[in-house]
Formats: sequence, structure tokens, C-alpha cells
Amino acid sequence: MIPFIAAYLIQNQTPQFRGHDVLTIFMITLPLVLTMFCNLLANNTCDLEEDINNHRFTLVYYLGKESAVHLLVLIFAFIAIWLAVLVWLGLAPLTVLLLLIFLPFTVKPLTKYTREQDKKTTFPLVLKVMSGVMVGYPFLYGLGTFLVF
Repeated sequence: MIPFIAAYLIQNQTPQFRGHDVLTIFMITLPLVLTMFCNLLANNTCDLEEDINNHRFTLVYYLGKESAVHLLVLIFAFIAIWLAVLVWLGLAPLTVLLLLIFLPFTVKPLTKYTREQDKKTTFPLVLKVMSGVMVGYPFLYGLGTFLVF
């Protein structure tokens, strides 16, 4: 909802959202939403046994640990592809593609996580990788927007 509230506040005249506007905001913010989802998925994967003992049945419980880990990797790959799609559609500036340069550096930490889901050793690796997207995407998007104007 934060992107919709921001768009609402930025508009100078009477705010109006058409279907196209809502879709555009959704498409632009999807990488951030999915990144946050990956953080939560990784956390729940590491805490699965504790969650079961406390009668908290998360998505990981229903998917199983192995499937949840595969889903996380799949979503992260989708985020990388989606960034290129956003640039291709003209919804993001070219500077956003700089995030793709860092993909090789994300493989090693995510590979460690896929082998072992531990809250103390591998979960922080996932947080670092996802933090790169959470910070880098808005920064590079803003930088690209600034450079265009």
C-alpha cells in the first residue's frame, strides 16, 4: 500500500487512479514485494520445527522445506528477469540493470542457504542478498530517474 499512498500524495490535483496506474505501480514495486516475501520465506524455513511446535502453520509447513527453498530461488531468479522486463517496457530506467551485475555475487550465499537452512549461519546470507535488492533497486531507480531529468 505504501507505493499507492506515495503516488496519491505526489499528485498535485485531485488524485485519480485508473486501472493502468494501479497496474503500473504494482509492476514497478513487484521486485520489492517479492524480495520481502523471500525474506519471510527464508525466515519461516529456518524456523519450521519451532513453528510446528508452537502450532504456527506457515506456507513452509504446507510446501515442505525443500519446496520452499526451491520457491525462494525461483522467485529470486524471477526478480532478476523482471528487472530487465521493467526496463524493456520503459517502466524503469536503464540504471536498474546495474543490479544484474551483482547476480554472480548472490549465487554463493544462496547456494549455501539451499544446502542448509539455519537461522544463525545461512539466514543472514539470504538477508544480505535480499537487502542488496531492497536498497539497490530504489536507489538505482531514483538515480536513473534523476539522470533522465
